[in-house]
Amino acid sequence: MINQIIYQKVGEWEKRGSRKKMLDKIERWLLQFEDDEKSEMLSLLSHFDYYSQNNLSIAVVDLYNKFKKESPDEEVVFSKVEKDIGTSYSNILFTEFWLKNNLYDYTQDNLSNIISENDIKNIVIVDDYFGSGKTIIKYLTKLLQLSDQLKDRNIFILVLEGSFVGKQAIEKFAKDNQLNITIVANKYSKKAFDSDNVYSLTEVDFHRTKYSDIYDKRINNNEYKFGYGEIEALVSFYYNTPNNAHVR
Repeated sequence: MINQIIYQKVGEWEKRGSRKKMLDKIERWLLQFEDDEKSEMLSLLSHFDYYSQNNLSIAVVDLYNKFKKESPDEEVVFSKVEKDIGTSYSNILFTEFWLKNNLYDYTQDNLSNIISENDIKNIVIVDDYFGSGKTIIKYLTKLLQLSDQLKDRNIFILVLEGSFVGKQAIEKFAKDNQLNITIVANKYSKKAFDSDNVYSLTEVDFHRTKYSDIYDKRINNNEYKFGYGEIEALVSFYYNTPNNAHVR
């Protein structure tokens, strides 16, 4: 089971020539677990999505092609979620997105600088992942406070992957605030311990408790045991692991 899962996932994540390094990382990660715990962690790993540098380059092109089917209009401004302080790992994704899709002339680092301009029709916010949806909602709230004209725009949220929880939260926010928002994602994911995801309805409580015990033996902090907001994300990027994830 160990070799089957590891080799399958490494083959998904890395191109030939880069797989040995990833294989070694997974094997070192497994060393921290007892023999009876390894099968539990491998079950979760078998459903894990990892975006290597190679995979990311492919995924951003797929995401842009999906977006073009939703909005053939060429009057578009692409941007990222602004951070109040410092830089964001999402900058890596955004740079890769406009580079691979040749969109430099259509990008804007800070939407807040241009949100009041009258000629903006379509706004596209590009991010790597949303879990609870709170980061996207916070940013949209900021833009709405800067200009009520946001309600007259077509807003697209583009992500490589999003949780169903976050999707529902963003769509509710859009309805409550009369915003025209379309979410485009390469993939939506359930919580790890949603029934009939990794485990069946009759098994899920047992495995959630078992994972919890494995965590408690190693980390004395329950805040992120199941990820921020208990999103239970099984996703990571070569440059960062979202705080919604709980398999690290």
